[in-house]
Amino acid sequence: MVQTFLDQQNEGLNPRLSSQPGERIAPGMMLFRPCGDDRAARPALLYRGLPSCAPWTRHHGLQRLAECTGRLVFWHDAPEAAAPSGLGWVARHGRDFGASPDRLAVAADGVAAIGLVHEICARSAPVAPAALLLVTPVLGPAETFRPQDAYLEELHAAALHQANQSVEACGWPLDLARDQLRHLPPTLVLTAELDGFRDSAESFARRLVAIDNDGAAVRFLGVIAHFTWLAPLLAAPVSVTAQQAMVAFLQHVSD
Repeated sequence: MVQTFLDQQNEGLNPRLSSQPGERIAPGMMLFRPCGDDRAARPALLYRGLPSCAPWTRHHGLQRLAECTGRLVFWHDAPEAAAPSGLGWVARHGRDFGASPDRLAVAADGVAAIGLVHEICARSAPVAPAALLLVTPVLGPAETFRPQDAYLEELHAAALHQANQSVEACGWPLDLARDQLRHLPPTLVLTAELDGFRDSAESFARRLVAIDNDGAAVRFLGVIAHFTWLAPLLAAPVSVTAQQAMVAFLQHVSD
């Protein structure tokens, strides 16, 4: 399925999507509810993701995450790499939508992980999250990566550009001191084999292991960055497995 997706991208064939789920509740903030939501107080997940060169959004993947976890999923989709994570907004307004802020987990993919990790480690976040998901994150410099595929080359170039802009402001999370990293809650790091930022993300995960962070790291073979939310790949077994890992992790830290 991954190779078919790449072939379609290189041929300029964009996927046909059904109507987008989710509701716009504020500028830069979308909300995804589980089906049958009774509007009772629920644990929430704040997801931070910057725009990428892909011509579709994360809506379908985030709706499925809401369904599988039973959580309210807030997506902060501000365009700037250095934009605030949205934690302050959820802390102030989350209860109005049925969220339980004391059971808030946070997540980020790609370049968005840089700002979110720095905010938590600097203890500048208005709430202390209970868990952190980092999905194919950019956390340190890219390794030499020369994809033999036009779409992957475009995706990697966009991530490099966004990362350079963000790192100028705050530096690489990989370089944070051990005492700063101890401020992170239990953290799950998911990496993709065909991602130029894979090795630095896994090095970051090893640093967390060294300080006994109660999390985990998993590499998924044969897949590309953003495989967990690209709509044409959501039915791929590897994407389903990644979703199951995220769900199990969130259930573990909530127990």
